[in-house]
Amino acid sequence: DYWRYHGWDENTQYSVTRHQFNQIVNTKAPLFDNINKMLQEFNGILRYSAGKYSVQVMGKKATVDTIEQINDDDIIGTIKISDKGLKKSKNYMTASIIDPGTNFESRSVTFFNSEFVKEDKGIQKSGNVAQNAVTNYYNARMNVEQALKKSRYGLELQFTMIPKGLLLTAGSIIEVTNERFGFVGREFRITNLNFQKDGLVDVTAEEHDDSIYDVSEPVFQETGTSGKDTDPELQVPVGPSNFKNNPGVINTSGFVNLVWTNTSQWSSANHLTEIIRSKSSD
Repeated sequence: DYWRYHGWDENTQYSVTRHQFNQIVNTKAPLFDNINKMLQEFNGILRYSAGKYSVQVMGKKATVDTIEQINDDDIIGTIKISDKGLKKSKNYMTASIIDPGTNFESRSVTFFNSEFVKEDKGIQKSGNVAQNAVTNYYNARMNVEQALKKSRYGLELQFTMIPKGLLLTAGSIIEVTNERFGFVGREFRITNLNFQKDGLVDVTAEEHDDSIYDVSEPVFQETGTSGKDTDPELQVPVGPSNFKNNPGVINTSGFVNLVWTNTSQWSSANHLTEIIRSKSSD
């Protein structure tokens, strides 16, 4: 009923995207203030190259990406490491969103990971993530889960490297090999680059792991006490039955006449049927 508020182009499943938000643009504020607020809502990072700004969306490393290999020969001086440590890691994360489905009242979104709780010896370590412009529960839930996983990877590197670093871009993933810290192809994502006049490059990078960007499937129990999520709206709806092709009704060749029986949950006021035709015959 509120698909327009969610930012969908149509009330159809293929309009649902991983990242969507409703951002208030304050025209009195500087341009970069508005942009930075938006970047926080969709894993965005702003990069500057060849006199132009572009946006990179952080996610899993793509198979087509060329990962830059950085070893001790590329680094000048020492590597500075900061580690948030276990004190900063979380096993329970919450957020609050403005939900059109509840008359734009505040709605709490919670996610916890039982494996993380075990690693923390049963001690609850809660945190909160800002979702100021997200109005879709499903997107907020994925963002909260991602923030929870990201809290378990707290390493940040700072180092200076040879002019080879001029080819690096903010947001890209690098693999670092360093004897002192025992890194062998350890993955980090570049968060900041500073190009010096003498051709050297200061690099700041945070720990990366593809699992941070995995979206887990909700787990439900009939009692409503689930280890991950208990929102009934996330349950898979019952599908139609008696689906078949009944060409006998139409005598013209080339026509397909599909018939099925809707479930008792189906309502013409709240539901829409999509028929998607395959481009192949399999």
